[in-house]
Amino acid sequence: MRIIDCHIHVKGGDVFKTEHTAEQIIPVLDRAGIEKAVIFAMCLSPVEANEMVLRECAKAPERLFGFAYARPMYDRSVTSVIRDGLDRGLRGIKIHKGETLLLPEIIGPVVELAMEYDVPCLIDSGGDHDALRKLVVAYPEAKFIFAHLTKGTLIQQEAMFRFLAPYKNVYVDTSWLQYYYMIRKAVDILGSGRVLYGSDGILTDPRTEIMKVKIQEFTPEQEEDIFYNNIAALLKID
Repeated sequence: MRIIDCHIHVKGGDVFKTEHTAEQIIPVLDRAGIEKAVIFAMCLSPVEANEMVLRECAKAPERLFGFAYARPMYDRSVTSVIRDGLDRGLRGIKIHKGETLLLPEIIGPVVELAMEYDVPCLIDSGGDHDALRKLVVAYPEAKFIFAHLTKGTLIQQEAMFRFLAPYKNVYVDTSWLQYYYMIRKAVDILGSGRVLYGSDGILTDPRTEIMKVKIQEFTPEQEEDIFYNNIAALLKID
């Protein structure tokens, strides 16, 4: 089974703002049987985050695929920095509510840039489902990946899946889940073609997150979608 992890940190948002190099990440992927991974950094300026990610991707270009990091504010545009990162080979954009606002007037230019380059935006909303709904409605053709199955309570998550069902360009990832059985609910509502495996590693061991998918006992075809096909198609890789 081929696996791409769509959610790996080279710099995390944990209390220590932990950093990981390619030399540290690759052995973790190997132990878990993961072929490729999407990596990104946060808790840095977009310039610093992009340079860190590009540096680590260059060490293993066949295995690590980087996302730019967006931290726009009312008085700070970051589109030129992100454009530079995308022009240099980054494959998507990471946005985290902990470090920016998810209002369309704030991150709208970032989403529009992602649409221009036809790359996904991976968003950790911190469970702010109202913000996610506004983004989806404002940008129905954008490719969004909502991290952690959108977070929130079980009822909120299921309601969000049902809201997202008509929006075929919106995906969810399985990274670092408490309610791992909601993976089944996401597949039942959205289909296996819109659920992506991610770990939130490497502080979170990718093997535990793989098992949260495996114990759902999906069909082989569904597992192929979740573990490989969906993110491979979004990133345009084999």
